Amino acid sequence: MKHEFRSIVIDTENKTFEILDGTKGSYNIADIKECDVLTEHASFRGETKPFLHQIVEGSTVIGLFQPKMYVGLKIEMKDDTILGVYVSLDPVLMQTDQQRKDHKEARKIKKLLDKTREESD
Repeated sequence: MKHEFRSIVIDTENKTFEILDGTKGSYNIADIKECDVLTEHASFRGETKPFLHQIVEGSTVIGLFQPKMYVGLKIEMKDDTILGVYVSLDPVLMQTDQQRKDHKEARKIKKLLDKTREESD
């Protein structure tokens, strides 16, 4: 069965996923070593390896100086390749409705990837 999100399509039947926003391409779920929901400083998106410049959620950030960020998934493959899936379409601010919505979707994607990976072991 295919599960389609804006940024990724997960095929649980064939145990594959296709990244549409981030490190584009098709990959095998069995090749995933680790998957984490993270936030990346918006100004570094596409400039470095995915999620190298993370913003720690829950840190104290003062009003006007709040950095914009992208919510997504950092997927480490068994060959140590790092893949990025960007759930946020546009940069978001911490503790906003859009950030919470993107974070919720990222957790849903992670849960599906983890479950499918466990089933293939």
